[in-house]
Amino acid sequence: MRKHKRAGVTQSYNAQAAVDADGSQLIVGQHVSQSASDYAELENGVASIPGLFGKPESVLADVGYVNADAFDRLEQEGIEIYCSVHRKDAHNERHYDF
Repeated sequence: MRKHKRAGVTQSYNAQAAVDADGSQLIVGQHVSQSASDYAELENGVASIPGLFGKPESVLADVGYVNADAFDRLEQEGIEIYCSVHRKDAHNERHYDF
């Protein structure tokens, strides 16, 4: 459930896709959660990649996925993480509520 400025509360889902960024751009994994943010979704995204494709060597994510504990766990598995930790509009006032 997410708060919405006009409608009160809406039923919402957070769909995630894991994509091969090495050229093919094919979707190699997917999952859906009820989490309003991407904060806890990076490990789930990596786990959604079937073993048939092998374990990824690296992960590319935006600032919404910043989670130091998840980064530590993935790095212990030998996965290199490339993630922006700064968002230009991070200090702007939001025009919506969660």
